[in-house]
Amino acid sequence: MASFEFLAIILTGLGLTASIVYYATVIRNQNKTRKTQLFMQLHQAKTDQKGLENIFMLMNLEWADFDDYMSKYGGLAGHHETAAALESWLSYFDGLGILVKEGMIDLDMVYKVAFSRILFMWFKFETIIDEFRKEPYGMPDYCQNFEYLAEKVMEIRRKKGLPLPYISEIHPTSKRYKE
Repeated sequence: MASFEFLAIILTGLGLTASIVYYATVIRNQNKTRKTQLFMQLHQAKTDQKGLENIFMLMNLEWADFDDYMSKYGGLAGHHETAAALESWLSYFDGLGILVKEGMIDLDMVYKVAFSRILFMWFKFETIIDEFRKEPYGMPDYCQNFEYLAEKVMEIRRKKGLPLPYISEIHPTSKRYKE
């Protein structure tokens, strides 16, 4: 009788162990699937035709100072398409910055998928973002997560011994970053 009870305990332990191994395997596969889906979503945003058209349009904007920018491209001046394209990309990168900061998304993956767009957009529009942070706009935290993301991407490039891309060509008024 004792050997039967011992066998039952052994079988129960083996069943429990098999369940734990199975559950761990399922969780690991779900995490891989989620990472793959996330990668594809990031990649899709990078390759979306309308998004690319907006990036190229934004990268070709030229202005002398904030007032010049607002008169040429600001939404209140009637330039809704340009203002919407900029706000869309700034919000996207700000959202990525939140996900990276909160540890919900891997910085290395974001870097591999979008480092050039992150840096190009940051360097191009950092002076505009700075102005929106001042009065009378009163948004001191405007795009702070985008700035965090750009700083992290620059950190990776520096650690790898890679240059920051064409800052002076992107926008010569960049005050914080020099090659």
